[in-house]
Amino acid sequence: MLATVAVRFFGVMRGIFRYGERYWAHNTVFRFLSSLRAWFYNRLEPLAPAVLLPYTSGGFLDRLLREVEVLENIYLRVWMPLWEALAVLLVLAVFLWFYSPFLSLSFIAGFPSWEESCPFCSITWKGPKGLGEGPEPFIRKPLPRWWSSSGR
Repeated sequence: MLATVAVRFFGVMRGIFRYGERYWAHNTVFRFLSSLRAWFYNRLEPLAPAVLLPYTSGGFLDRLLREVEVLENIYLRVWMPLWEALAVLLVLAVFLWFYSPFLSLSFIAGFPSWEESCPFCSITWKGPKGLGEGPEPFIRKPLPRWWSSSGR
């Protein structure tokens, strides 16, 4: 009974925490980009007649919006995961320090190598048919005859 309640609780909490993390990450990035846009506009305004003369207003706005969208993706897909990984590293290192300082230092030393080896392992372990197949099974046995004759 307790296991069933725990599974349901953690299933619901997973969705709630995922939503909260996405909300926090997007809110942070959008606040940063709004300050970046204000900074850019303040720097561009004194130069406006000389610099913007070759551009039409729609062309310049389109170019500016595309570059801001690229920056949004860079911060959300590159920088935020990096900072989150470093935060996890520090929290776990402090937690492990109270248990064993040697274990904490080993974790700090091994974390970058583990971070670099995970993408390599996922590329190396792909199946023979290409991406998404997963590692090959170690044991390949044919199904018994009774399995296929029973209509399963």
